[in-house]
Formats: sequence, C-alpha cells, structure tokens
Amino acid sequence: MLKVAGGLLLIWIAVKLVTDNEGEAHEVAASDSLWKAVRTIAIADAVMSLDNVVAIAAASRGHPELFIFGLLLTIPLIIAGSQLVMAILTRMPLLVWAGAALLGWIAGEMVVGDVMSLQYMQSVNPEWVKPDSEAPNGLKPANLPHYLASAVGAALVVTLGLLLRGRGKEKAHAT
Repeated sequence: MLKVAGGLLLIWIAVKLVTDNEGEAHEVAASDSLWKAVRTIAIADAVMSLDNVVAIAAASRGHPELFIFGLLLTIPLIIAGSQLVMAILTRMPLLVWAGAALLGWIAGEMVVGDVMSLQYMQSVNPEWVKPDSEAPNGLKPANLPHYLASAVGAALVVTLGLLLRGRGKEKAHAT
C-alpha cells in the first residue's frame, strides 16, 4: 500500500509542477533578487545533502584541507547548476511538462508494483504478473500492465495539468 500512496503523492506533485504560477503576472521588485538568492541557496542546500558531504569526506580520505576544498568547490557548482537548470526550464517550459509526465510514468510504475496491486492483479488474471526472485513478494507486473499503468500515470498528469491550467486561466480572465 506504501507504493500506491507514494504513486498518488507523486502524481499530485507532478500536477502541481505544471500548474503552479501559471497565468500569473509577475512584477519584479527590488527585493525579488534577494528572494531569488534565498531560493537558490535553499535549493543548493537541499541538493547538497548529507550523502554529498559524505562523498566529499570519503574522497578527501581524512585530509581536512581536501574536505574543505571539496565543499568550497561543489557548493558554487551546485548553485550555478541550479540557476542554469532554472534558466533552461524558464526558456523551455515544455521540459517542465516532459518532467511532469515522467513523474506520472514513475507513479504508474509504483502503483502497479505495489504488493497489494500485484496480489490483486494475480487474483484477477494470473498472466498480469510474473515471478521475480528479487522482488520482496516474488512477483512483478507483466509487461502489459506495467507499461499500461505507466502510460496512464503520464497521461493523467498531463490531462489534469491541462485541465487545471485552463481553469486557472478562466478565473484570471473573470476578474
């Protein structure tokens, strides 16, 4: 049931990704650059998580000066990288939609790969699942339900995103 909940949450995140800030007019204020910097730092901080620090510590092999150098080198790279990604996504909004559809695809995979989903599919049609020694319950979805659920997840995200985006534009024109 955990994968089903995770898949549904991922669909919600993907839909929010394509519907947030759609159709809103943005006024640029002087404080905008400060908030942009704060946002960039927050993103970089999230990306520069514990696993990255551990990787730098492991690469430095106990040399504090190499560890500090690694941190000083990677933080600006992460900040610059996040700004570059934001600039690309701003110029090519289709990539945001493609990313949201990919999240929907993954959500569909998660839902169909859940233990309860697999047990249900096996009870309805045993051909919808196949044995997998590496899976926790020994089952995985057959190709048809796997790709069908993935495609439905991607289509659901794009459809909901378009519907909610259109509804948001109607509200903006009404005021």
